[in-house]
Amino acid sequence: MSKVVAHERSLSPSLSIPIAIAVAIAIAISSILTIACDTATEPGATGPDTTPPAPPGGPPAGTVYAVDVSHWSGQVSEGQVACWWNEGIRHVVAGTQDSAISVQQLQVASSSGMTVDAYVVLEWDQDVTTQVERALGMIAPYPVRRLWLDAERSADGRSAAEMVDLIRQGVDACDGFPCGIYTGKGWWLRSTGNSMAFSYLPLWYPRYNGQADFEEWYEPSAWYEGPFGGWEHPSGKQCDSSGTAPELCNVNVDYNIMYTGGSSAAVLKVEVGRARMLQAGPRIWHPVDLARSFVHPVVIMQPLSYNSESPATVRLRNVTGRGFEFQIDEWDYLNSVHTFETISYLVVEAGVHRLEDGRFLEAGTVGAGSTFSTVDLSAPFEDEPVILAQAQTNNELSAVVTRQRGATGSGFQLKLQEEEASDGVHAEETVGYLAVAPGAGTLDGVRFEAWHGAEPVSSSWTLVSFSRTYAGPVLVAGIETYNDGDPAGLSPSGGQQISTSAVTLSCYPIAGATKYEFEIEYRRSGEWTEYHVYRAAENSKTFWPYVENSRYRWRVRAQNTAGWGERSVWAYFVFGDI
Repeated sequence: MSKVVAHERSLSPSLSIPIAIAVAIAIAISSILTIACDTATEPGATGPDTTPPAPPGGPPAGTVYAVDVSHWSGQVSEGQVACWWNEGIRHVVAGTQDSAISVQQLQVASSSGMTVDAYVVLEWDQDVTTQVERALGMIAPYPVRRLWLDAERSADGRSAAEMVDLIRQGVDACDGFPCGIYTGKGWWLRSTGNSMAFSYLPLWYPRYNGQADFEEWYEPSAWYEGPFGGWEHPSGKQCDSSGTAPELCNVNVDYNIMYTGGSSAAVLKVEVGRARMLQAGPRIWHPVDLARSFVHPVVIMQPLSYNSESPATVRLRNVTGRGFEFQIDEWDYLNSVHTFETISYLVVEAGVHRLEDGRFLEAGTVGAGSTFSTVDLSAPFEDEPVILAQAQTNNELSAVVTRQRGATGSGFQLKLQEEEASDGVHAEETVGYLAVAPGAGTLDGVRFEAWHGAEPVSSSWTLVSFSRTYAGPVLVAGIETYNDGDPAGLSPSGGQQISTSAVTLSCYPIAGATKYEFEIEYRRSGEWTEYHVYRAAENSKTFWPYVENSRYRWRVRAQNTAGWGERSVWAYFVFGDI
């Protein structure tokens, strides 16, 4: 298995900063044109069903095989869901009749790479709004894409107008959550008078003919087949019931075909791109419009290109299904003005996804603060996945990055970190994360590779080698470890204020180094001016600044028998009061 390698130059010793492990996802931009043209029904769409007409005589393109289960099915094991996968099932719809069973079914199915929906059987003699709200509360912790309102109970003498009103109460209770209607043609004709009031919602209907296609919808041969209720195209068909079909992997199920956003390999939605922008000042935000529509997007937009030495990060806000905003956020001791930088971004639909090669990818959001908290992964990763994380909100103006540690196949720890000179406390932000098993493959038709860094990345430039060739790759990367709390590996750094008469500069010791060179500059009249260059045998140097109440920056390089290595990045501090 190839890895991203940090190549050290044989003639140039470098500062080895163990907190920096390279993580890379390289994506060919040219593939965007392919994934942006997906014509399947968008998950979560609440407008008219845009599913393309089914071609007669065979399964329509874009459908997946699905099963629906209920409390009668009981709890399911990971092995049974894996068996479903091997049988070609890619989507599971769980009933909400028994909360303990329902949530267990949703948890296991979604953690195994299935996409999931849920359904609630509407009881007309009970408050419909309460039933739907209870179901929504039950499924809230899980990546449910749609709640189906099951309309099949007897009307018991209610008029068509009364039935339409009851169904409308259920639809209204969805309150923006994607919902659809499950019903049969015979029931709909009898109970609603063939109302067309809900034809803008997706339809899932039963027709137990054992055929995984929509042929009888488009070419009906009996009165109970074909369109009804104003629906031109269905979104799902229950083609065999648990009463007549055999159990699947020892579980009582109904068999279905459904549109879930594309074929099984396209359930995962991905969008990649680049932005080139300058930051003219603080609190200036730049919009990014997405070509595709997402339900719960997770955005990773890092790192910056290197057109300015001023340390900065990328902040996000207003992440929605159609776009987001970003800004280049310099550390707080700087002036917030930053030159043009190029930044790559990756947008992934939240959830647990199984890739074409069987590996897993998981994306999601969690709340994070200034202390480490544990993020549990739902996907069954066998080994430590590649993990990227970034704040999706801007609840506090202070510049902030995410730090992580302790990654395993079951989870990792995460926190927010401000500049070194800060008070160490940051308001809670929503953080998006992406975890994917290492290796090369495809994401929603887009070629990619993800690797852990083979060696610690230093403060000098590191060569990242891809395992294959890309035409204009997009690169997103981040730090995976937390071997030191110092954000830069140099001390002082981060713009901290020093009030003592002496300043001690220090860096990590370099193996084999015989001498260190400390280059110091100070800020005067808006420009950096050379202060002094010190050389020392040790990895630290104490000096007494003669220019008070000024900003300073410094960097270091090391020498061994091969010669001088590259200089580190600049570290910053303030001497005195400014």
